[in-house]
Amino acid sequence: MKKSILAPFAVAGLLGLATLSATAGTLAYNFSTINAPTFNRPVAEQDYPLTPDQVILSDIATNVPYFAQSFRVSLAGAYDFSILAANFDTYIAIYTAFDPTHGAANVLAVNDDASSSVVGPSGLAGVTLNANTTYTFVITGFDNESFGAGSAVLSGLGAITAVPEPHETAILLAAGAVALIGLRRRRSAQS
Repeated sequence: MKKSILAPFAVAGLLGLATLSATAGTLAYNFSTINAPTFNRPVAEQDYPLTPDQVILSDIATNVPYFAQSFRVSLAGAYDFSILAANFDTYIAIYTAFDPTHGAANVLAVNDDASSSVVGPSGLAGVTLNANTTYTFVITGFDNESFGAGSAVLSGLGAITAVPEPHETAILLAAGAVALIGLRRRRSAQS
């Protein structure tokens, strides 16, 4: 009887692809806000830490495209968020629970320009996060005309794991299920 070489891939698809991991302490990825969903982004007088009464909605970024990446950390402590390269004026926000219809709710930290003397890349250093809590790193533009592509890095004490959006998880699980059904049919036909 032949053994299928698809079985390990089907199991890996169900178990390994449901979450995307990075090496301990770093999560790096490319992003794009071109043709992305839009929201009214938050603004605050200071970057971090924020209290709910310090965050309001921007009056110049009322319909700005965004990219959202949910993640978890394995150890509580200070984490850094950086835009390494971008072809537009970025603005970032860290959310404890992201809802684009309520852009000023659940904001933990925001940043316009990492350096007060340079317009462009955003960054936050030393944001305190709790272990095993889902956060969302939102990358957007300074105003409604600011959008583009770039790369971002999250770094800190513990492992940082990307958390796929619910629709992405459903697609991965469906693909794994289709692979398992195909494997079972193949085994049934060989019997």
